[in-house]
Amino acid sequence: MIRVGLIGTGRHGSRYARHILEDCAGLKLSAVSRRSPVGAEQARAWGCHWYPNWQDVVTDGTVDAVIAVVPPALNPAIAQACAKAAKPLLVEKPLAADLAGARRIAGLAGSRGLRVTVGQTLRYNRVVRLLAGGLPALGRL
Repeated sequence: MIRVGLIGTGRHGSRYARHILEDCAGLKLSAVSRRSPVGAEQARAWGCHWYPNWQDVVTDGTVDAVIAVVPPALNPAIAQACAKAAKPLLVEKPLAADLAGARRIAGLAGSRGLRVTVGQTLRYNRVVRLLAGGLPALGRL
C-alpha cells in the first residue's frame, strides 16, 4: 500500500483524492494540504490528516509519495522538499511556471535522485500517440 499525500484539494485536486479513494486499490490517501479550513472538512470526509501548510505533508511520516495539484509556480519548492525527503512526486501539469523552474525540477531529478512525473494522462490516449508517432513526417515544427 502506497500512502499518498495530496497538496492542493481544489476542484482538480479533489478529483485526485476521489481516484485514490475509489479507483486505486494500491493507494491510500494519508494526508492533504489546503490553506483554507475547507481542507480540514475534506480531510475528515476522506479519513486522512489535514495540514494548512504543504511542507507538513512532505515531512509527514505516514506519507510515502506526494501529488501536487497547485499553481505551477509552487512546484519547484515542492520538488525541492520531496527530493530532501526522498519522496516521489507527481506534479499536475504544467511542470513549472517558466523554463527556469522546469530546469530546477529536472536538475533535482538528475542530481538528487528525485523521482518525478508530470500528470499528463493524454500521453496514453491512442489518438495522441498516433499523432506523436507521425510528427517526423510533418517536418520541422
